[in-house]
Amino acid sequence: LFLINFATIAIAYWCCHQMCHNRVISYVCAMLYALMPYRLSDMYQRSALGETIAITFLPLIAFGIFAVFTYEVKNEKYKKLWIPLILGFTGIIQSHILTCVLVAYVIIFVCILQIKKVFQKERFWVLVKTVIYTSLLNAWFVFPCIFSMEHLDISQPYKGKILIQYSGASLAELFTFWGKGNTTVKGIGFCLGVGLFIYIYVWCKWNKKMSKQGLFFWMLSLVTMFASTVYFPWNKLSVLLGEYSGLVNKIQLPTRILGISAAMAMFCLCFALHELQLQNYKKEMKYVACILLMVGLIAAEYNIQTGDNMRIIYDFAGLGRTDCCVAEYVYYEEDNYTNEDWQRTRLLLDELTPGLVTASENVVIENYQKEGTATYLYCDSFSDTEGYIELPLLFYEQYIATVDSGERLQTCYGENHRLRVIIPAEFSGDIIVDYKRPLWWRVCDVVSALAWLGVLMMLIKDNKKRAVGE
Repeated sequence: LFLINFATIAIAYWCCHQMCHNRVISYVCAMLYALMPYRLSDMYQRSALGETIAITFLPLIAFGIFAVFTYEVKNEKYKKLWIPLILGFTGIIQSHILTCVLVAYVIIFVCILQIKKVFQKERFWVLVKTVIYTSLLNAWFVFPCIFSMEHLDISQPYKGKILIQYSGASLAELFTFWGKGNTTVKGIGFCLGVGLFIYIYVWCKWNKKMSKQGLFFWMLSLVTMFASTVYFPWNKLSVLLGEYSGLVNKIQLPTRILGISAAMAMFCLCFALHELQLQNYKKEMKYVACILLMVGLIAAEYNIQTGDNMRIIYDFAGLGRTDCCVAEYVYYEEDNYTNEDWQRTRLLLDELTPGLVTASENVVIENYQKEGTATYLYCDSFSDTEGYIELPLLFYEQYIATVDSGERLQTCYGENHRLRVIIPAEFSGDIIVDYKRPLWWRVCDVVSALAWLGVLMMLIKDNKKRAVGE
C-alpha cells in the first residue's frame, strides 16, 4: 500500500509539474489527488486493490490526452506524448479492466468533441502510435485474456440484469469530507471540489489573460462527475441499448468514474494556483494551498480511522459455492437470471470452504497438494462406471489432466464452473493437473518483450541526442 501511495503521488506530481513547472503547486495537487476520499475508500474499506492501482495511472492518461489536443504540434515535446499515454494505459490494463472501459468511453467522447483535431496529421499519428505501442506492450496479457474468455460464460449474470443508476452518488456526496463506517465514500472530496470553484473564479476574473486550456479539464470533470451520480440516465440508456445493455450494466457502479473526475479536478486546481502566482497573488496562493492540504489530511485520517475493521474472507486459491459472498461468478446457461436467483445462491461468510475438493460416489482422493499452477493428487475409484473429481479451479480449456503414463484424462465444466476431471472406472494412480499455455501465447510474450525493449532503446537514444545537443 505504501508503494501504491508513493507511485500515485509521484505520477500525479510529474503530470502537474508538466503543466505549471512549480514544485509546491505540483506537490499540493498530487497530495490532494492521493487523499481523494473515493480512492481511500477503495484502498482501506472496499479493498478494491485493482481499481486503486488504476487510479494511480489516470493522471498520465489525462495529461496525455490533454496535451495531444492542446499542445502546438511543432513543439519538440509533442512527438513524445505517446510515452505517458502508453504507460498510463498499460497501468490500467494490467490492474483494472473496468477502468479501461470507462477511460475508453471518456476518450471516445473527447475525440468526438475534438473531431477536427483528431484527423490533423501530427495529432492523429500520436494517437495511432499510442494504440499500436499499447497493444504490443500488453499483447502478452490482452490477447490470451480475450481468448480465454471466449467460452467462459461467468459474466456476473445478476449484475447484467440489475440497473445501476441508483448506485450512483448524490450531489452532496460528490464533495463530502468523509464517509460513515464501512460505507463507500462516493465523491472526489471537498478539497478537489473547492479546486473546481477556485478555477472557475480565477478564469472569470482573468479570462482575457488566462489560457483556456484548463477549461478542457474543468468541463470534463463536471461531465464525468455528473455521469457518476444518480441523476445521469443510466437506466434509460440500458433499456435503449437492449441486448447490448451489458455495456452499461457491467460497469456495476457509476461511481467508478470518479477517479477520472478527480484527475481532471486536480489539473484544474493546478491551473488555478499557477494563475494566482502569475497574477502576483503568491501569498494568497500559498494560504489556499496550505489550507486545502491540511483539510485534506484531516479528512483522510478521519476516513481511515473510522472505517470498519478489515476481514479475511478466504484463504489461498479456494473456491466455494459462489466464491466471493455475492455470487460474483455463478456459471449460468439460461438468460432468465433474477434477483431472487442471486439471493438464493448467495454465499454467507461462514459457508465459504477454502480449497474445497469434491468427488463422486466411490471415488477417494488422497495427498492433494498445489504448487504454482500445478495440482497433484492420488485418486482411487471403486466404481465400475466413470466418476469425477472437482478441484477449486475455474474451468479453462488450457487445464490438462494427466496420469503417470502420460495419458490425458477428460476435463469439463463442474458445479459453479469449477474444473471437473473425469475418472475412469476402477482407476488407481497419481493425477497431475496443470495449466498449459498455447504456443501462440508464448509468441505474444516475445512480442511484448521486444516491444518493451524497443521503447527502452528509443528513450535511451533520445536522451543521448539531448545530451549531445546540450
